[in-house]
Amino acid sequence: FLGRMHARAANIAAFPVQGDSMEPTLNDGDVIFVATRHRHPSPDGIYALADEFGGVIVKRLEVTSRPGDEIVNVSIISDNPRHRTRDLTLPEIYIIGRYVGRFTA
Repeated sequence: FLGRMHARAANIAAFPVQGDSMEPTLNDGDVIFVATRHRHPSPDGIYALADEFGGVIVKRLEVTSRPGDEIVNVSIISDNPRHRTRDLTLPEIYIIGRYVGRFTA
């Protein structure tokens, strides 16, 4: 499994998905795996982030600033349209790692 993700066990973390904000891509009860060495939102994709309360959230990140801009802006997107998109600067976000796989419940 690790070979398929091109990662070593020391660089992978697993988190349970809670809630419906990333449906239909990720479902409540799925266990996701993230590459903890990949902590910059390039390329755009799904990342695990620390939230304001010390928890872990899983969101789609998209860099919205242009190359060379002094401030890097990032949209934090839920795949479920019932949840709103947030826009923050890169220093305001703590990226735990990039999504690389899952076990579905």
